[in-house]
Amino acid sequence: MQYTKYTDPTELFKIIVKTDLKVIIDNQKLISIAQEVLEKDKPYCKLLKIAIDNDVYKELLKPINENSKTKILHIEKAIKILTEECFIIKEKAIWAVGWLASIIYPIEWFSLINKSNPKEEKENIWNLPNLINSKPSNDAPVHKPQTTTTITTKQDIYSLDNVKSNEILDNKDWTLEEIDLEMIYCPAGNFMMGSLDDEIGNNRKEEILHKVIISKAFRIGKYPVTQKQYQAIMGCNPSFFEGSNNPVESVSWEDAKKFCKILNSKYKASIPQGYEFALPTEAQWEYACRAGTTTALNNGSNLSSESGYCKNLDEIAWYIYNTNQSTHPVGKKKPNKWGIYDFHGNVWEWCSDFYGDYPSYTVTDPTGPNYGELRVFRGGCFRSYPGSCRSGYRFFLCPNDTSNDVGFRVALVPTE
Repeated sequence: MQYTKYTDPTELFKIIVKTDLKVIIDNQKLISIAQEVLEKDKPYCKLLKIAIDNDVYKELLKPINENSKTKILHIEKAIKILTEECFIIKEKAIWAVGWLASIIYPIEWFSLINKSNPKEEKENIWNLPNLINSKPSNDAPVHKPQTTTTITTKQDIYSLDNVKSNEILDNKDWTLEEIDLEMIYCPAGNFMMGSLDDEIGNNRKEEILHKVIISKAFRIGKYPVTQKQYQAIMGCNPSFFEGSNNPVESVSWEDAKKFCKILNSKYKASIPQGYEFALPTEAQWEYACRAGTTTALNNGSNLSSESGYCKNLDEIAWYIYNTNQSTHPVGKKKPNKWGIYDFHGNVWEWCSDFYGDYPSYTVTDPTGPNYGELRVFRGGCFRSYPGSCRSGYRFFLCPNDTSNDVGFRVALVPTE
């Protein structure tokens, strides 16, 4: 491939990524792509490696859902990291930042990069032939040690600083085609589990805010398990409210575990190597539910009332004020930012953990207490008031008990 003809970076980026990858970047994979596209041009692969190793892409990931002005500030900060901390000349720093930014969000980031350039700079910094033919800087770059950022503020609650490239899955959703079980990719990272003190409905004793590190990526069901899927695996449908695309309910924790066990046995050849179906841990459930949000609801909103009608909840959940006291087909309300539906309302969802008190310190991949009598379920149901549908709300039941408002969704998790 002759890359020298691609003076328009958006054309080069199409070749680099082929699709719009709004995803976390695997450092080693990114370097591999860079080498392939740039035909192993060592100076420029080295430049990109410096940018990646110094966490420039993480700076660019922070404001994806914010306005253009905020994005530009992060672009400028990313360029500053390379110029001031790594001693990269500004022209090449802009090139590297633009390359990484365009992988995260190709077209929009490219226009923002142009806006962030000083007006007096008339030279087209995106002229790739000129850049590639220029001599790389002789200044020795300074490599920062890889560190983990401690979360200290509300704005820092969601972070990807703990991600390691060798722990990132091939960042794609996956479907068990045999029963149309769609699984959504959830990247490794960390978040604040529990509820803020000023959140409406917060039970401070049971929802202590604490930092949780999710060290390995996993996948979780796009929807709760439906009656059709449950019937296909278990050979029966225990649900009180019948509907093939309604969530299965009236299932115990033990029933849900058995469902996962049969999935793993029956479809062993189809399941990605090194992974298995399981109930999500309480931490995985809340991490996937929040999808980066810090508010009571995963659409970025808070409750207007703990027990009254709540417009903010209405768009994402089936709850007491909009259900006519029954379950509804999955996927009819708005999803969260990761494209996952029905975390709030419709049916409660079993988690794998025993119920117990939260710690007040940072934990990694928590699985709950080692023993207990009650199992956790989350999310609220069709007969719940708003306060019980919050991302941080938790409740419990005996593992062999059933209720026509309790179902589950499955996770695809690493076996080690």
